[in-house]
Amino acid sequence: MPIEPATAAALIAGGGFVGIADFLSDIAGAVPELAVARRDAAHAGRAEDLRRIDIMIAEFQRWAREFPVPVAIKTAVAIRGIKTGPLPVPLTPEKQRRLEEFRVWFTAWLPAAIKLYAHA
Repeated sequence: MPIEPATAAALIAGGGFVGIADFLSDIAGAVPELAVARRDAAHAGRAEDLRRIDIMIAEFQRWAREFPVPVAIKTAVAIRGIKTGPLPVPLTPEKQRRLEEFRVWFTAWLPAAIKLYAHA
């Protein structure tokens, strides 16, 4: 059962958790800067930064859910220049086309995510 972002944010902000797998593990693997920025914004009580970070995390999650795990994560990490090896499953032509769209999206999206980390 998915965890709503607001619920996850409240749990993490409460200090009893450092992350929730459904909410942050994908993003932490692909864009660790954003996961750290989220943690720091939550601990500092910066609600506006936290809101922007959560929006970006949700954007990544929407894309990641379109593919078998861990296709989006491995692709994002590879775009960042880290060798990941082949994808664990073959993709249909339609999924392959969507993965190309994801690559374009992620490449454009990544600088804004890193900027949030630098701001935090």
